[in-house]
Amino acid sequence: MTRDHPAELAQQLSVKKNELIAIINAERDKRIAGTVQYLGSVFDTDRDAQQNITGAAVLAQLALAQGAAFNIDWVTYSNDPIALDAMGVIELG
Repeated sequence: MTRDHPAELAQQLSVKKNELIAIINAERDKRIAGTVQYLGSVFDTDRDAQQNITGAAVLAQLALAQGAAFNIDWVTYSNDPIALDAMGVIELG
């Protein structure tokens, strides 16, 4: 890698860039498909779970804004039900 070989340098940089992108993408995918611990239970964090949690959190916020009760039985990663109130769902989200 010298000034005398700019095409070689550009090729090496491109290869390194692609390697780093692959590492970053793999870590992102691992975290998206992973889990999170909350209230002593483990919860899914894949894309479907994220959408479900977000939807439930919105409903919980609406219930709180209206002064209404909100409770939901959520299924954890290990398929165990856990009762969550509005704040529990919002904090999970």
